Amino acid sequence: MWAGDTDAAALAFARRHWEDARRMDDALVLDCLEAAQTAVVEFAPVLAEGAPVPVDYAIAHVYHAREVRAAAARGDGDAVGMGDFVIRPRPLTTAVKQLLRPTRGVPAIG
Repeated sequence: MWAGDTDAAALAFARRHWEDARRMDDALVLDCLEAAQTAVVEFAPVLAEGAPVPVDYAIAHVYHAREVRAAAARGDGDAVGMGDFVIRPRPLTTAVKQLLRPTRGVPAIG
């Protein structure tokens, strides 16, 4: 996981950056981190083999885990579709996207 090499390290990192995680069960925090991992890895620029994970990537991982938890707590209000054909989109927030792929300024002559 980007948030830490071990479960203990991931929990400690997540709880430093996500206040509600301090009151959550370890297994629930780890589940949220695992659920968030795929989305942030797919969106972020690819790291070189063996390169350390930048801290902004790890924070984005925790922020998206927080959003996954919040979306689960909201219930069915964000469902799209009907009957057996329902999906619950969990898009990356702007904050997470900016941590993973910051918008660069464009020089302008004016």
